[in-house]
Amino acid sequence: MLWQSPPTFPILATNQIHVWRASLRRNKEELAKLSNLLNTQEKTRGSKFIAEHARNNFMVARGILRWLLAKYLQIKPQDLVFEQNQYGKLHLDSSTLQFNISHSHDFALFAFTLDHPIGVDIEFIRDDFDFAPIAQRFFSKKEGVDLLALSPAEQLHAFFNCWSRKEAFIKAIGKGIFFALDKFSVEVSNKQAGRLQLQITDPEFNANDWFLEALNPVDGYVGAFATSCQKHETSFYDFGFFEL
Repeated sequence: MLWQSPPTFPILATNQIHVWRASLRRNKEELAKLSNLLNTQEKTRGSKFIAEHARNNFMVARGILRWLLAKYLQIKPQDLVFEQNQYGKLHLDSSTLQFNISHSHDFALFAFTLDHPIGVDIEFIRDDFDFAPIAQRFFSKKEGVDLLALSPAEQLHAFFNCWSRKEAFIKAIGKGIFFALDKFSVEVSNKQAGRLQLQITDPEFNANDWFLEALNPVDGYVGAFATSCQKHETSFYDFGFFEL
């Protein structure tokens, strides 16, 4: 996939998906500008992070989200009013624009579409991470078998791929951690792009109604997005081009 730096801000049309990547490492001036876009509640939440790195990353990610949404809706970032569903997923009651955000370590992904729910996830690959207990506890039986079928050299990367794909799906359906991770299975592979297999055992959802795609955000990270928009065109954008 090609992450573009568009000369002008793109227009989002029906059956299109825009995925943006952004570095969260910003200088003091950029951090101040992005923080000024946040409301009082967001600033208070950000101030509760003890670690400066985590605090700044939250401020930057939420500021970029507001900036992007404001550009799509052609309003001021400060005028956005976020709502949350009962599971905590952000949305806008006043628009058909659907969005989702994820950040890990020093990078973030933002996904946008019209009329259809969407979820996105990015994961920083930690080489020292003991993934086996997590996979055993949270992955489906099929995912566990598929993971162990890979060579030891492939398993760590595949674990993070699997985790990001599962996160993208549970965020797309709007339930997040309140949906059991063993009630569905994603493709366990090191595929870096393209549509992924999805199987769901929970009768509330039909796998045929959902689209899951692998993402390659940047070296050292993996990602995925999920949506109910079956037929779509996806564009990949890099936020770094735009002046704040």
